[in-house]
Amino acid sequence: MKRISILVAGTFACFFTSLAQTDAPRQPLESIRLVIEFSGENVEVLEASIIEGGNRSQKSLRTVNGRFRVEELGGSGEVLLGRPFSDPRIHVAHSVDLATGLLSGTLAQLPREIAVVTVPKVPGAAGLRVVAPNGFPLLQLDISSLERKRFRKSGNALWDAEPVMVKGEHENRIDLLVMGDGYTVSDTGRFRNDVSSVLIQPMFGAKSPFREYAGFFNVYMVTVISNERGADHPDAGIVRDTELDASYGLPPLERLLTCNTQKVLAVADEAFPQYDHIMVLVNDSTYGGSGGQIAVSANTVLPDEVLIHEFGHSFANLLDEYLVTNSPVAAVGPNCDQNGSSPLWKHWIQAGSPGVGAFPGCWSPNLFRPTFENCIMKSLLLPFCVVCREHITRAINEAVELYDSYTVPPSMNVQAGDSAGLSVELMRPADHALTATWSIDGIVQKSDTTGRFTYLPLDSGGHRVTAVIRDPGGFVLADPAGSMTESIEWVFQVTGSVVRSFALKQNYPNPFNPGTTIVLDVPKAAHVRLAVYDLLGRQIKVLIDDDLPAGPYSREWDATGSPSGVYFYRMEAGEFVETRKMLVAR
Repeated sequence: MKRISILVAGTFACFFTSLAQTDAPRQPLESIRLVIEFSGENVEVLEASIIEGGNRSQKSLRTVNGRFRVEELGGSGEVLLGRPFSDPRIHVAHSVDLATGLLSGTLAQLPREIAVVTVPKVPGAAGLRVVAPNGFPLLQLDISSLERKRFRKSGNALWDAEPVMVKGEHENRIDLLVMGDGYTVSDTGRFRNDVSSVLIQPMFGAKSPFREYAGFFNVYMVTVISNERGADHPDAGIVRDTELDASYGLPPLERLLTCNTQKVLAVADEAFPQYDHIMVLVNDSTYGGSGGQIAVSANTVLPDEVLIHEFGHSFANLLDEYLVTNSPVAAVGPNCDQNGSSPLWKHWIQAGSPGVGAFPGCWSPNLFRPTFENCIMKSLLLPFCVVCREHITRAINEAVELYDSYTVPPSMNVQAGDSAGLSVELMRPADHALTATWSIDGIVQKSDTTGRFTYLPLDSGGHRVTAVIRDPGGFVLADPAGSMTESIEWVFQVTGSVVRSFALKQNYPNPFNPGTTIVLDVPKAAHVRLAVYDLLGRQIKVLIDDDLPAGPYSREWDATGSPSGVYFYRMEAGEFVETRKMLVAR
């Protein structure tokens, strides 16, 4: 959960009915980028720099067994943020049975490879640490010593990124950069079509959970021109002159398709340095792919299924759910566990999810997978199982904030009795709405999907209004790290007198369509009932029927579904009874 207290530069995070509404100001974003080389037993940072821009989400991702981790440290050595990453040398070269889609593979470890890890620069961070999977710190850097690296387009730039699917500002979206290798000048039209038919339509149009969360992604493409089509085939002595050096492996790794990582990153840095993840499509007719930090697939023979499968590795650290030759027993991930009696996904088993259990044969016979043969990580042409889908959904929500913006006013001081409107622009999954639960000083006031709330100060002094934003989608059964939740907090400084008598005030706006706010004063603790009636005296909606402490209150009524006309709202509190009239005008 992220908590933001807005009390910055004399500005208070609310807006008043008489004042103009503005979006909250944001500090310029900066990120820290590490280029880390893995070679033999050595791990070395080749480059560490501060760069402009990046993703504004500062959620600390959960540690996953078997992964390295970059941590930002405070002045006292406390961990402010952590981001896991995998050893980029580890790959699985898999083959597919085209009749069934079943996969099989062999473990491959490249002799040398580099990983690029980018983390948002957290305010107050003083140090940076790289931690091994066993928890041993490999190295530590002083952030103040890092150089600032600026990416600037020059007039003779070779590469440029073209938007393909843009759903929002890149600071709060997962920016996916797609490039091709083995496409010649005459193949540019095919590359454009491949991006659409291999990625956009199958992944964001059909494959859950990417389909539901397509609005959380931006996709850009870079048309990379090669002198020859295809990729290198060392087993057949075939060498192609391609820009990114795409190459298949030697037997038994002839289905392992990789590119020159440094060349891919150089293109990305010039074309779109704000990228979060990279995919490469290779224009070759032989089945192959890889899923390290860069997801790679050939553009023929189930290319969409291969690319989605490989992106499951690179984006969400999912493991292959089949037996892998030469696999290390220590390989453990969110969908692969050593403990068959109490695996990482035991909450799905306890919930009785159909087909979910602990089945041997994930990488090795001693490791367990969530389903028998019901996941694309086991067999192509299938959906993600509920366990993998849950982990991908959490990874998506970890990478962004659950809101695009929130409002602030030009003043931070509030008079008791003056109303203030607050709003949050919520992110929008395709199949459900996010909820915002509003509370005042820890007391819940309302929960809905509008992202809007009217605050009426209770008393003089400091008061806190909190909006807890939650993704209630059904894909996530357990969320121990709070990936599906955000919290924004406004701190009010209230002056003026408190409520002294019962009162029911005129609703506003009035007339209205479809919503209005009703304000009432409660000078002492009492049982209060507030209800809406039509002209015939029929009760339409009960807004309050509860014991309330002293203070001013506000309730909203949404007249959607009610016809135009005159309505009444009635307040009852002990001997106090008052009725007022309001008008729904369509």
